[in-house]
Amino acid sequence: MSLGGYSEPSPAVEDLDRSGIKVSTFALLSIWAFILLLSPIYVFPSGIPQPSDWLCLLLFSLLLIFGRIGFDPVSGVFLKRIAMFVFYTCIVNLVWTLLIRGLQNRGGSFPQELLLASAYYMFNLLVAASVGAMNFRMGAKFVHCTMVTIIISSVFQAVVAWQTMGQNEEGVRTTAFFENPNQLGYFAVLNASLLVVLARSAYASRWIVSLLPISIAALIYLAIVSSSRAGLVGIGFACLVHFGTTYKRLILFSILAIGAFFSGYLPAVSETLIERSIEKNQSFVEELAYRGYDRMWNHPEYLLLGAGEGEYERFQSSIQIELHSTPGSMLFSYGIVGAGLFAFAVFALVRAQGIVALVLLAPAFMYGLSHQGLRQSELWVLMVLVGAIASQSVHSQGDSGFVDEEEGPVFDEGRAEHV
Repeated sequence: MSLGGYSEPSPAVEDLDRSGIKVSTFALLSIWAFILLLSPIYVFPSGIPQPSDWLCLLLFSLLLIFGRIGFDPVSGVFLKRIAMFVFYTCIVNLVWTLLIRGLQNRGGSFPQELLLASAYYMFNLLVAASVGAMNFRMGAKFVHCTMVTIIISSVFQAVVAWQTMGQNEEGVRTTAFFENPNQLGYFAVLNASLLVVLARSAYASRWIVSLLPISIAALIYLAIVSSSRAGLVGIGFACLVHFGTTYKRLILFSILAIGAFFSGYLPAVSETLIERSIEKNQSFVEELAYRGYDRMWNHPEYLLLGAGEGEYERFQSSIQIELHSTPGSMLFSYGIVGAGLFAFAVFALVRAQGIVALVLLAPAFMYGLSHQGLRQSELWVLMVLVGAIASQSVHSQGDSGFVDEEEGPVFDEGRAEHV
């Protein structure tokens, strides 16, 4: 697929955009803003669809109805490849569901846990497709809406976390609207990463980018009060990616980090981190077993095609729950084949943007080394936006494209990816 040859949209497309689509664009962006605002709020227990999840399905349906599904080349390739991974998870989990059910001789409860895992990935694929389509179709409007909403959400969550400090079962580890502190830490990492990626967009407004330090400070605070070590490492790297490009930014980052650290009740948080580190003073092999990696060497027969994601009591392991690692869980649940398909999708981003793509994804991937974060929709949003930014950076330069002063790079819809 060629990445060149982009031209100005035809008059028919312009007329279409200037008619009723503008109303639908406002409605779609409003729904997207509510999704971002509601995503940190858990109304129901984990595993049950939240209000923001239903809005995501509504958003995708409307995009489909209005004929707004289309992608830039890089995002289109990524979505096709990640869809292959999702399809493979469905096959693996369906096969294991039928096998386990057969071994039960139709007795006991139905092993639905495996099918739910694939349902999460299918849902996240729809969310990623919606985001890719909106970014391609709406340009600057989508980028500005997303950045402003994330900034508002981050500051709001920081205020809630400050007000509820120590008022949960985790003691000083704050949860805000989440069910556990690690979810709060992951929220901080993913939102910081999204802001860093969107700030690199050719659509990004300077005045919105100038507000990033406020949001980043709020997210640093959330990572600190969550006492999530993976969250602290992830957001620290995200901040270095954004602020480490110049000395002035690095100084600003240092000031923000110090201020957020002390505002997060330094003594209590530090004591919690130290206590947790002492409690987990284990050897490397013991730490791997604690995370559930021991099931890999206890059951190497699953490493090629995968054991399915769920029904963990089948395995000889130190823990009878999911493996606390995104790459580890992917490898054991879906084997070398599944992990290879996922890597194939990520490679589409690397091929378009080089090592920068991996740097932008690194904070979320770092968090995933000690937690299973693949089911979080924001991770899929982050990956598709890295692809979208890669396309924008290509076509905002040279003779193959041009930059509109209001909307940013304009792409030829004839060469876009459509479904």
